[in-house]
Amino acid sequence: MRFLYTLVILLLFPIFANAEILPETVYAVTPAHISNANLKVNQSIQLYQINKTDCENQNIYENHEVINITIKEYIKAKRGRRNGYYKIIYKNQDNIKEGTMRASTPKDFENMAKQAGIAITGHILKVPGFSQVVAVSKGLLKPNENQNRLQSAGNNLYQSTPLTYVEKGTEFNVEEDGIVVLKLRTEDEETK
Repeated sequence: MRFLYTLVILLLFPIFANAEILPETVYAVTPAHISNANLKVNQSIQLYQINKTDCENQNIYENHEVINITIKEYIKAKRGRRNGYYKIIYKNQDNIKEGTMRASTPKDFENMAKQAGIAITGHILKVPGFSQVVAVSKGLLKPNENQNRLQSAGNNLYQSTPLTYVEKGTEFNVEEDGIVVLKLRTEDEETK
């Protein structure tokens, strides 16, 4: 029965995705340093919309659409590693939408894959705390920079536990030529 439910969801997901249930994602580059210290409510800023593949491109300002953002509200960073972000109004040549603006952080897919493999191995072997044992072993065998073996093992142990989610997220801060991610809500057809 679970297989049937999974199959139905997988078949219907593209239909829902095309129906714009999911928020639209827009990548933009900032021509100046922006942070929660220098952006105020109702302030307008200009960004350059880019494709995700243009992030490594050197000529990021050439042939890209200028978009205007109006700041509505700043949501401060919270515990649970929730980073600070802005509620915004997005304006380009075609339309106006509401959404959020967050700092783009590069994802370490290699590290994520390793952690997933360790978690799955621990689950298959039915060894409680397997990922913590691996983290301590890694810290003892190959210490982190500027740490001795015990400090590295302790730090790795802490990072592999759910206790790290007690930490507060980072406040919004993007350097010049930095990338921000805009998540835009689609307009409801009835309100048009």
